[in-house]
Amino acid sequence: MLKKVPDVFVIVFSLILFAAALTWILPGGSYERAEKSIDGKTRQVLIEGSYQEEPAAPQALSVVTAPLEGFLKLADIIVFIFIVGGAFFILNETGAIAAGTHKLVELLAGREFLIIPIVMLFFSFFGAVFGMCEEAMPFALIFVPLAPAALIVGFAGGIIIILERGNIMDTILYGMSSLTSQMPSVLAAEMMYVVQMGLNFFIPSGSTKAALTMPLFAPLADLSGITRQTAVLAYQLGDGFTNMIIPTSGVTVGTLAMAKIPFEKWFRWNLPMQIAFFFMALAILVWPAMTGWT
Repeated sequence: MLKKVPDVFVIVFSLILFAAALTWILPGGSYERAEKSIDGKTRQVLIEGSYQEEPAAPQALSVVTAPLEGFLKLADIIVFIFIVGGAFFILNETGAIAAGTHKLVELLAGREFLIIPIVMLFFSFFGAVFGMCEEAMPFALIFVPLAPAALIVGFAGGIIIILERGNIMDTILYGMSSLTSQMPSVLAAEMMYVVQMGLNFFIPSGSTKAALTMPLFAPLADLSGITRQTAVLAYQLGDGFTNMIIPTSGVTVGTLAMAKIPFEKWFRWNLPMQIAFFFMALAILVWPAMTGWT
């Protein structure tokens, strides 16, 4: 029997404390940055070889205010999550989703086998457009007979606040790039995927993981000789598949409970597919990493 996993807020706040501890251990440092135009868009990139050690700024009391500052840093994302969640709540409460589902069943009478592909395409589309995940839980009751995630995003932003204020963000990037720059580009991309997949067990929220890891992985991609788009693909692959099997996913565990399917039975059934997904993801990353995919 699986033991209870700590709440995701506990996990993320523990990471804030860990980040603060690192500011007392790691030396400070920074890269020089420059404006670079890529595909008509201007962005800041790190100048390779420009890293310089600097005094660190150890953090202590800021662990209390970091989550609040994280909310301010990621306010646009958080507001978007609230708006999307509210819109789907209204659709669900008015019965529009249930009515649409009933109409779909009527239209596909005699061709019921098409219902599952259509429903999968519906949720896949909204999952790709704005990361719909927790919002899908109310719909489980419709197809088997909100949480959005905004608060966790703010907490994840607090981790980045601590690393930046402690002047060790670039130090971590320098250490990681020292390792990945010695790797073939394919191996660097696949390492990013494995790291994202491992983090998914502890932080199943996709928006939270993006807020936590992409400020590190985007410039790391620049330093590792792979494109930022490849880093985003590694994030997407690492975030997506294992959500179907990890016990920390509230969506998975909640939906299984609604469907009255034991988690252990689901895990055994789903594991071979997850292994196939793992090797498929490694293969998918080869072409983007080798060709400089944009």
